[in-house]
Amino acid sequence: MEERTIKNVRRIKKQDFVYNVRVTDNHNYFVNGVLTHNCDEAGLIPDNKNTLILRMLGGHKDNFLVKIGNPFERNHFYTSYKSPRYAKIVVDYKQALREGRYTREFIEEMKETDPEMFRILYECKFPDEETLLEGKWRPLFTADQVREFIEKPGEGLNLEFGTKILGIDLAGEGYNYNVGVVRTRNYARVLFKKRKVKVPFLANYILDKVEEEKINPFNVVLDKQGVGHGLYDILSVRGMQGVNVGTKARDSTTFANLRAELLYRFYQWLLNGGKLSAANYDDWFQLTRIYIRIKNGKLLVMSKQEAQARGIRSPDVIDATILTFADCVAYADEGKFSKKKVIDDEPPSAMSV
Repeated sequence: MEERTIKNVRRIKKQDFVYNVRVTDNHNYFVNGVLTHNCDEAGLIPDNKNTLILRMLGGHKDNFLVKIGNPFERNHFYTSYKSPRYAKIVVDYKQALREGRYTREFIEEMKETDPEMFRILYECKFPDEETLLEGKWRPLFTADQVREFIEKPGEGLNLEFGTKILGIDLAGEGYNYNVGVVRTRNYARVLFKKRKVKVPFLANYILDKVEEEKINPFNVVLDKQGVGHGLYDILSVRGMQGVNVGTKARDSTTFANLRAELLYRFYQWLLNGGKLSAANYDDWFQLTRIYIRIKNGKLLVMSKQEAQARGIRSPDVIDATILTFADCVAYADEGKFSKKKVIDDEPPSAMSV
C-alpha cells in the first residue's frame, strides 16, 4: 500500500468557472472518457452501486477511480483503503492544524463533544468492528459475521422449504425503498426493492408478486405505521396482516418494543442456521447498521430517527425481514394481539445477546 502525506497546499489565484453537472437517478456520467459520479461522500455510496461503477470503469482501458470521503463505515471504502491497488492520501486534523485551518481549541472542543465522531471526522479512522457508539450502542453483527450467514456456492440452500412468509417494509413515495423479503424455514431472499412508487401501483404490484410466488395472503405482513398505513388499508381487505413495530412487545419484560423482539427472533434464526440469499449479497450488510443496547434491563434497538441523525442509512431490507417473524397482528397501536398465527415459530423465552 502506498501512503502519501500532503506537505503543502497552495492556492492558485485564477478567475474561472466551476460547473456541477447533475443527471437523474445514479448521477453517473462520462467526461472526456472519465466516469464521474456526483457524491459528497464516497463512503456513503452503497456497495452495490460501487460495484456498478467499477463495472463501467472496466469497459475502458484508460481509467482511474478516485474516492473522497470520511471513514463512516467498513464497506467498499474501507476495502479500497486497505487494498494495495490504491494510493491513499489522508488529511486529518493534524494536517489541518499545520495549515492553520483549525485551532487547537476547536479540536479539543470537538474531541469532547463526540469522541466517536471525532475519530471518524478528524482522526480519519474507520470504526472498529466492535465499536460502541457513545459507550451505549453496539452493532448487532460485524461484517465478518454477516458474510457467514450468506449462502455460499454449492450449499444448495436456494431450494427453499417450508411456508413462505412475505414481510414488506414501506417507504411511500419517498427516497427510501419499499422492500419485500420472502423467508421460509431455512432461507431468506429479497423479492423486490422499489422506490418512488405511488400507493395504488405498489398495491397492484404486491398483489401480482403474492400470486406469482403462491404466498397465502394471511402470510403477508406489512409495516402499517406511518407511510405504510395507507397501503395496509388497501391490502388488508385481501387478508394481509399489519404490524406496528413500535408497539408493546409480547415479552415486554425482555424487549423495549415489538421491533426489538422481532429483530431478536431474526438473530436467533441466523444463529440456528438460517441462510441469506447470495443474490442479495450487499443488502444483508445492512445488519451492521443495526445498533442495540440494554436499557432498564430490556433490549432496545436504535430508532430510525436516531440512526438517520447519525448518518446511518435506513436498513429497509432488514426491517422487511424482521416482519416475517411476526406471530400476530397489533391493533390500534395498543399492543393487543389477535390469536391468528402468522408463523409457527415459538418466541424466545430469554435473551442471550
